[in-house]
Amino acid sequence: MENKIISNGLIIGEKEVFRGFIRIESGLIKEIGEGQPKIKDREIVIDAMGNYVMPGIIDIHSDAIEREIEPRPNTLFPFDMAFYEMEKKLVSCGITTIYHSLSYGQGVGVRDCNNVLNMLYEIDENRKKRTMLNHKIHLRYEILYLDGLEKVKELLDQNIVNYISFMNHIPGQGQFTKDKGYIDYAKKLWGFNDKDIQDLLEYVENLNKNMDKEKIKKLVKYAKEKGLNCASHDDDTVAKIDENLEWGISVSEFPITLEAAQYATEKGMLVCVGGPNIIRGKSHSNNMRAIDAIKSKSAHIVCSDYYPPSLLFSIFKMEEEGISLNESVNMVTLNPAKAVSIDKDYGSIKEGKKADILIVEKYNGYPIVRKTIVNGNIVYEGNYIENY
Repeated sequence: MENKIISNGLIIGEKEVFRGFIRIESGLIKEIGEGQPKIKDREIVIDAMGNYVMPGIIDIHSDAIEREIEPRPNTLFPFDMAFYEMEKKLVSCGITTIYHSLSYGQGVGVRDCNNVLNMLYEIDENRKKRTMLNHKIHLRYEILYLDGLEKVKELLDQNIVNYISFMNHIPGQGQFTKDKGYIDYAKKLWGFNDKDIQDLLEYVENLNKNMDKEKIKKLVKYAKEKGLNCASHDDDTVAKIDENLEWGISVSEFPITLEAAQYATEKGMLVCVGGPNIIRGKSHSNNMRAIDAIKSKSAHIVCSDYYPPSLLFSIFKMEEEGISLNESVNMVTLNPAKAVSIDKDYGSIKEGKKADILIVEKYNGYPIVRKTIVNGNIVYEGNYIENY
């Protein structure tokens, strides 16, 4: 591992932006300073050429690996291929820590329970070997699926899961306040026909009737005892947030209404919204606009949800909307690190933290990653030619 120094960069710190340098030794940020550095012997110099230098992006909710495995309904590709291709895409987007969000709860295709477990174990095996970035596992547990409860406990005992969220996608509440939204979603994502939809609606309704919230509450407690932070999903009412708080949940993902986001914030929860929502200016499910929650100080974290390129662009989109650059960057770096309790080592440019760093150029107003550094190593470099 070679020692490096990033010079001539516009460094985005937690609270300030300044022109200076960052010295990297043994994979850690050793020194940060303003102005020009004194170069040491055998130190590799990386000239940032006046571009932004910022912490690596931490994405705590991304199901993009699913699209890599199943780009079309019922068309699955080998996991190893998907994993390696996904890595290349992630680092080119500036993501240095990814929480792969795997949905466990009687899905179909790539979300079939057996496929989900296979993905989970494959990610765990691959991340122990040679990787381009930090891979974590975010288990999204569908609380209607009580048959999977013991398996979730087993995964927690095996220390494979790094973060867990609790979901309820039954139509009539949460993301799908109307059956039509759920039906459209199932048709688009899984290629279901009308009979498939009817069978699915009857199946999930039966699951809902047999849901045991006390067992879920105990599972949240068990996860917390294992040291995991827990999240809720698609909160749509104050009552649901109160219930989540009672269970010990600390993060609210994708609240449906601004009222829910504001209430969660008042109660001390961290609120996570999606980058695609920020960029498009609206929710794909016609729910809360993420930028409204951000402007009202009721959103603290931005994740990619399903589209990794959205995160870097969302930083500068938020800046255009009047959010400071420091705050915008913190929402994809430091705040997510806090949500999953890795901020001691990750999430900001600070001496002693891991050297997960990006060099980002704004070209014609569009942010482009020029270098991605993970644990002090350059894992991605994007150079360009001038066309005349």
